[in-house]
Order: sequence, then C-alpha cells, then structure tokens
Amino acid sequence: MSVIKINCAIIVDSLKEQEQCLVKFNDIENKNFFTFDKNIKNLNLLKSKKNFFAELELFYNKSYFFVLHPDEEIALWDEEESFKSHYNLIVDKWIIKSKRSNSKSNEISKIFVKSSFKNIKKFNDDWCHVYSDKGLFLPKLEEYIFVNDPAPNELFLVYQYVYEKLKNNNHTSDLNEFIQSMVKKYPTFVELTNLWGDYLYELNLFSSAKNCYENAIKMAESRKIYDFLPMIPSMHKNHPEKMLANINNILAKYDVN
Repeated sequence: MSVIKINCAIIVDSLKEQEQCLVKFNDIENKNFFTFDKNIKNLNLLKSKKNFFAELELFYNKSYFFVLHPDEEIALWDEEESFKSHYNLIVDKWIIKSKRSNSKSNEISKIFVKSSFKNIKKFNDDWCHVYSDKGLFLPKLEEYIFVNDPAPNELFLVYQYVYEKLKNNNHTSDLNEFIQSMVKKYPTFVELTNLWGDYLYELNLFSSAKNCYENAIKMAESRKIYDFLPMIPSMHKNHPEKMLANINNILAKYDVN
C-alpha cells in the first residue's frame, strides 16, 4: 500500500498509545501527536477539549488535516469523487471524516473512519430508540422498517435488519423477496448483494453466491461516492473478489455446484 499523503492530528493519552499509532497508521505520511495530559512533555499539548479544533487549525496554519483517535480504523475512497455532504452515517460503524480546514487543496478531502457509535452525533430521534434495548432490537427494527417505509437516508437500517435475520438463521421466502425488491429498487445496493452472497456461501450454494459477488462488482462500478445507501468500502472490491477466488478454488477442487 502506498503512503497516504494527508495530515493527521492523532489524539493520544499516553506514550504507549503513540507507539501503537505509529504502527497502526504507518501508511499515513504526516502524523502529529497531541494530548491533553500535561505530564506527557514530548507531545503537543492541547489546552481545551472544547476548543481543540481551533488550536489544531493554528498548528496546521490553514493546511487541511484530519483528527484521529487510537481506537479508530481508516479506509480511503476515490479522492477524485466529490462529496455532497459534510457528514454521512454509514452502516457497520463506518463514518466519514472531512478535513478540518478551508484549504483548497485537491488532495484527499474525506476519509472513512471506523469508530464506535458514541462518536456519531447525528442519530435521528425517530429511529435511535431502535438501539436502546438490545433484547428487542430485531422486533423494533422490523417494525420500524415495515411501518415507516425507510427513506433513502435510512437504508442502513434495511441492511442491519437483513444482517440480523440472516445471522439468526431467520431466512424465509418473504425475506428473500424483500432483499430482491430492495436490490431492484436500489440497483447499486452493493452491500446488500454481498450480504446475500455471504449467506448463500455459508449454505454451500456456491454458484448462486458467485452470481451475487459478480453482480456486486458490476454494481460497484456505478456507485457514487456519496449517496444515501449504506457504505462498507471493502464490499465494493476486496470482499467480493476474495469470495469469488474462494468459490473458484472450491469449484475447481471438488467439482461442486
């Protein structure tokens, strides 16, 4: 993997976290470490958690930068694409972070960050209650989807609903029809197609699973960087290609369908 030429302000609480981040974010070219702990003398000290973005903007002198924390993961998308929104909620705990300055640089302006839901600030009041009771999660999710007919910006709930049903082996003909109707309505719903392919793969229905992964790769070619569909970056290329390789090996070795 080539070095990512972005400025990253990494917020750590200890020198141990700094060492971990040096390895974890090895592909980022320009890393600067900051802390709120006055006892860590050799790191840049941030004075106020409330205003630390303003402090960082002074440090970077109007150059673009991203803020990362030690528990986060990153993934890049096509830097040539234009984004239409500052912020987008993404399935599977992926969110988008945008640069923190007004720089007009044409380099990467957004990165995907895998973080905890506690860092996501824009939960909608109408559906955030879905997550409030884990024991009733699936019934609440099902009720919300089929009573409210989710808007495009809530389609990640559809993905999570299908994921939970398949995870619990609650596969029915009705669920199959629902999946197909969603893919027909949203023909670039790559994540849902991969998810169905994964389920078929687990059932040893390799030819059907192969068809899903091949379709997913084709669908990804028409996918825009910003839309209201759920986004799991790996499912647009790495995952279906890996699964296709697995299936081809199995078909060649055992001559199965």
